[in-house]
Amino acid sequence: MTLCSLDCSLSLSYQGNSEDSAEKSTNANTMQALCSAIVTCHLTTAMLENEPPDFEIDIKAEGFAEDSSPVTEREGSLTRSCGYRKVLIQPSKDIGSGSYGSVVKAKLDNLPCAAKILHHTFFTSNDPNVVEFISRFKEECRMLRKLKHPCIVQFLGVLEDPRHRRPILLMELMEQSLTQLLESLKKPLAYHVQVDITYDISLAIDYLHANGIQHRDISSNNILLTAGSRAKVTDFGMSKMVEINPRMSRNKQTACPGTLAYMPPEVLQPVPVYSDKIDVFSTGVLIIQIITQSFPTPTDPHTVVQDPKYKEPILVRVPELERRKSNLHRVYLTHPLRQLALQCIQDSKRERPTAGNICQQLVELMSAQNYIDSQSQYHQQIESLLPTRSALAMRDLEICKLEREIKTLNQQSEFLGDTFLQEKDTST
Repeated sequence: MTLCSLDCSLSLSYQGNSEDSAEKSTNANTMQALCSAIVTCHLTTAMLENEPPDFEIDIKAEGFAEDSSPVTEREGSLTRSCGYRKVLIQPSKDIGSGSYGSVVKAKLDNLPCAAKILHHTFFTSNDPNVVEFISRFKEECRMLRKLKHPCIVQFLGVLEDPRHRRPILLMELMEQSLTQLLESLKKPLAYHVQVDITYDISLAIDYLHANGIQHRDISSNNILLTAGSRAKVTDFGMSKMVEINPRMSRNKQTACPGTLAYMPPEVLQPVPVYSDKIDVFSTGVLIIQIITQSFPTPTDPHTVVQDPKYKEPILVRVPELERRKSNLHRVYLTHPLRQLALQCIQDSKRERPTAGNICQQLVELMSAQNYIDSQSQYHQQIESLLPTRSALAMRDLEICKLEREIKTLNQQSEFLGDTFLQEKDTST
């Protein structure tokens, strides 16, 4: 089982090792932040080695906030009882770690869960990147407390580490990330599973947008999967509440809030102005990734062109379909999800569908024959394993039968031996 780890864009998430290709399109501001993160990463190597062993927190003594508890400045100074008695934090069972913190296994009483914690030494740091990351961590706690949806990772609560006074976020423990699933597959993911995962992601995004929330960092690292390959969205450190008002849908923000490879062109501008269609674009990139099972590798967003009207070369924006040509070439022209992906990654956000419209299109795909056939083939493959299991069961029965026969023979042998000794004694 696995949950979240830290990616190089400074946000906590599940991750594999496929993000290096995204760095090709980093702008100067992002490169500066990444350089700062690298320096910080070197400084934290010793901190990871000195992470304390497993420890237990008494909830009644330290406090615990559930989803309906009010948010306070001190995340652990909580007021009401939630019925839980204790939390066992298990740093020895690390799920993922990075420059700013780690995600480890935990137990809320006897309930297995995941604990998202920051390195305690950072709470004494004045580094702007560290301060920003702590602020985003607390924002994620506040955001998760408000969200209730089957396709969003369940928030269990937040409490304070009594030793270092740092907040610890407790969440549902998931099987793996979408990144890990795609990297582990040795054959194409079943078509109906591709549709199901996309549908779950779209349902979550539609719910967020309906509640005035932009996730802003939809990526394969931030999509977690159950054992049955159902998807849930996580990592709301980059999310932002916006006014649910068409006039307020254009929001000036800082450059590149999420993972570069999933970002739309409007985010990569010097003065980015974008709406909730940022999540729609990222969903389109994810669809391509799910089909091709390869991390998105867009080219640079701009190219230099020598225009005869100007004395010096000028920068021209490269269309997204051109930037992502290497990934799109691996998607069959007849693949049912291809057109939906192309709609989502349009350069103009006005031409992209809404999350609700994506859900509608996916529902239609679920009623098509190729989706039904994919499900049927999948179940047949599962059923084909059953005779093997039956054979194993029969083998176990045969072994038990032989063991009983051997035991019976041993008993008969002992009886015959005793009888022989008695007859010998009588004869003498």
